[in-house]
Amino acid sequence: VVSTQSTGNTVTLYGRSFTIRDCDVFTRNFLTKLGIKVPDAESTEPADPYFEHRKQQAATMQPHRPYEKCDTLKQFLDNDRKVLRFYCIWDNSSEMFGDVRELVLHYFLADDTIEIREVIRLTPAGTPLPSS
Repeated sequence: VVSTQSTGNTVTLYGRSFTIRDCDVFTRNFLTKLGIKVPDAESTEPADPYFEHRKQQAATMQPHRPYEKCDTLKQFLDNDRKVLRFYCIWDNSSEMFGDVRELVLHYFLADDTIEIREVIRLTPAGTPLPSS
């Protein structure tokens, strides 16, 4: 599961596709120690949206392996409080009133769960910026 979450990959969750564009230093070091090559950070805009869309469609047509059972207690004890942080974008600009949103994806190694949080920029007065 962790090997598919690297910079430049697209993760589809609940019908929404999130592009992972960067990760923090701990995550980069962790993945490197596992033998996973982590490319440098990507730009915030996709190079070719049509090609990316076709690649996503092809990936969803391939069956996934069923979840394999493992020793969850050992996994929890080994990885408690270890979190991988990925910086993502959600490009919804093709829809009416859609825009590009910055997100942070947290992957909890202890129980293989994820959390996705939107990055909300604040004005100097401390109020959120309006969406475009």
